Amino acid sequence: MFKRREPRSFGHALRATFWPQKGWLRPAHYISRRIQRLPDSPERIARGIAAGVAASFSPVIGVHALIALLVAKLVRGNMLAAFIGQGFGNPFTALPIMAGALNVGYAVMGSRPAEGMIAAVPEHFINAAKQLWHNIQAGFGPATAHWNELVDFWHMIFLPFLIGGAILGPVFGVLAYGVTLPLVRAYQNMRRNRRLARQAELAAPNQPLPARNEENGG
Repeated sequence: MFKRREPRSFGHALRATFWPQKGWLRPAHYISRRIQRLPDSPERIARGIAAGVAASFSPVIGVHALIALLVAKLVRGNMLAAFIGQGFGNPFTALPIMAGALNVGYAVMGSRPAEGMIAAVPEHFINAAKQLWHNIQAGFGPATAHWNELVDFWHMIFLPFLIGGAILGPVFGVLAYGVTLPLVRAYQNMRRNRRLARQAELAAPNQPLPARNEENGG
């Protein structure tokens, strides 16, 4: 009943993931409006957004939403706002986040990433995931487990990413809090003023008429 009349091909679905049919402006506008209308205090909403943004700097790909919810609970932020905020890590920001976290992580470790490493980060993630899956299968079959890709991935990518993300995540989370709080507060005040004005307009016709002045023969 709810299926598409013409099923989308895999290529079309993949392209829509990175570039929606109606562009990114409409979903971005929808998300901003959804954040503003959350039924919670501006402080809790801003803390939730901050938790989501901070979680998007984690190198553990695929569990950003879970991390965002845990951080939001820790800082007493709005859970739905945290889930929305973790969308800060998206196909457009993934590479800048990785590059920033790796550079900061390597700097803390007293080194620098090798030339071309940043561009190869997605490939390293894929190779590490393949070897991890191979080793899991090897535990239940005759295959031999190998750890070279995982060891290299840990030292070259994951550890510096983890260190850099642990620094940049809170920094960008605080920035997100500072930007979100006044916007949500202003929007909620505007909605409250509009509601009060509407209530006053509805109540105006029901006001009692002024008493007649008997001295004037009314």
